[in-house]
Amino acid sequence: MRNKNVQNIMLVTYDPFGIPANVKCESGITNSAGADRIFMDYLQAERDTVLSSGTFPDLRVCRYDLSAEIPGPDILHDPQRLREFIRERCPQPSCDFSLRRFDALQYVLKDIEETKDLQRLKKYMDPGIELREDIREGLDQCMEYLQNDSAANLLQVVETAHGALLLPYDDYPNRLRSFLQYVADHYFTPTARQFGHIRTYEMAVPHQDRQEILSRAGYMFAPDNGQFLPEKVRWHPVDKLLQGNGMRGRQGVYTLRPTYHDFHYFIEDNGLQVSPRNNELFTLIFIAEYGCPQNFQRDPVYADHPDQRTFARLDRELERVKRQAPGDEERFYRIQNRQQLLARDILRDKYGITIPEPQMTGPSRLQKIKQTEKQGNKPKKTHLKL
Repeated sequence: MRNKNVQNIMLVTYDPFGIPANVKCESGITNSAGADRIFMDYLQAERDTVLSSGTFPDLRVCRYDLSAEIPGPDILHDPQRLREFIRERCPQPSCDFSLRRFDALQYVLKDIEETKDLQRLKKYMDPGIELREDIREGLDQCMEYLQNDSAANLLQVVETAHGALLLPYDDYPNRLRSFLQYVADHYFTPTARQFGHIRTYEMAVPHQDRQEILSRAGYMFAPDNGQFLPEKVRWHPVDKLLQGNGMRGRQGVYTLRPTYHDFHYFIEDNGLQVSPRNNELFTLIFIAEYGCPQNFQRDPVYADHPDQRTFARLDRELERVKRQAPGDEERFYRIQNRQQLLARDILRDKYGITIPEPQMTGPSRLQKIKQTEKQGNKPKKTHLKL
């Protein structure tokens, strides 16, 4: 028999179009004070996340007190299924707060009243409540500032060979980054090659067009972890989009080619993470372009690389040449060129990745690299931060 004092709660943040953007479930809560504290911590965390993003979309944060079990992971990962679950199975939310109003109250009540207690906060969160004149005026000013956002009619555009992915400029934080992280995770696969290129910019569009375009954008991201859901994607024709709409902040194109510089700049420019497998492939691409990194066989950074031993004999030969005939450039580059070709063949035969034909290192290539260094494009890393 279920203990009536044990409570399950589900906390949901809705984007401006009413689509679940974030969800957190807690089970086995033994008292209402514990449930209130969890909700307040979640509410504050959502505010902090939005404040760090540079825009403040009109989000709602709701708390559902569940008499039954919390939904399973498949439902929590799919915004459409989660929305249906809430509509069909959940009671009315015990809290339904505007995150903008909560943010405004933090400024207005800072020196007047403590708002960390949920029961005290509730009386201020009701839009219909009578407030003291100074509090009401301060709240109205803050809300007006948040609502008069200069970015209200802007879109974030991610242009690819498939078409354009469109997101609100003042979207739930990190959705653009989630898509770019998906591309980074699949960079060396046919999935990324099908994207062709990536270019991001902002675009001003009429309000009505924006509402129609973005009303379902939130379904492309998982509420439980923010991941991009490729099966939910909606592509828009780029040419049609550019007609009559103002564009700004257009960046250069990321070509998504399997080269050292293309991958490195895409990751570094966008602050993305690199999976262990992509780090291993990135090292092979470096070898194909420049030869083995120094101390490839001894540096602990490369200790777990699955192809390290394949290069051991060539590395030993190279070390012997450097030690016994340090001025014999021809022998040195001949061995290094074999490293390059071996890396190319491993990428092609073992991983199915065809890279541009390597330019063999040597005196003429060395001159080009020196020129590149002068231009600030010297390769600095063979191993990116995980």
